[in-house]
Amino acid sequence: MAHRVLLQYRHSGYMKNKIYIVLIAAIFIASYFSGKYLNNKSEREKQFSEITVIKSACNPVKNICSVSVSDNYITYSLLDSPLALTKFRIEAKPDGFTPDNIRTSFFMRNMNMGKSDYSLVNNGRNIWTQKAILPVCSLGRSDWVNLLEIEYKERVWRIEFYFEQKD
Repeated sequence: MAHRVLLQYRHSGYMKNKIYIVLIAAIFIASYFSGKYLNNKSEREKQFSEITVIKSACNPVKNICSVSVSDNYITYSLLDSPLALTKFRIEAKPDGFTPDNIRTSFFMRNMNMGKSDYSLVNNGRNIWTQKAILPVCSLGRSDWVNLLEIEYKERVWRIEFYFEQKD
């Protein structure tokens, strides 16, 4: 009997130690990967020599917007009227230069709308296109910010466009 009690005591202590070791290992692994993610994000920012932020008054739903980039310009528009959960086309046409990368995203100020990032694709004639889907706002807001990000010669231009989405 005493032998059984001793084995149970040792066994329960051994299991507790095993659980603590697994929990500590999980915390270290989570810390490692979150640190790598944050470091990669900051490394990406460091690779650019200059980041320019532009707030445009042009509405890309109603107009073809033109923005100066370096000594050139780019036109940008949402070809279809964006509706929540419906695909619409995006088009950017650089004039006088070929960007290294063009991305766009949609969000609302002071609201987490989830991930809505899209990389535009160069069709070979320097017309960059993509299809996107506008998320649904659970509060019924319709005041969107469309961020266009252009990478060119180790510089980045971040252009904010504003529009209202109507169903």
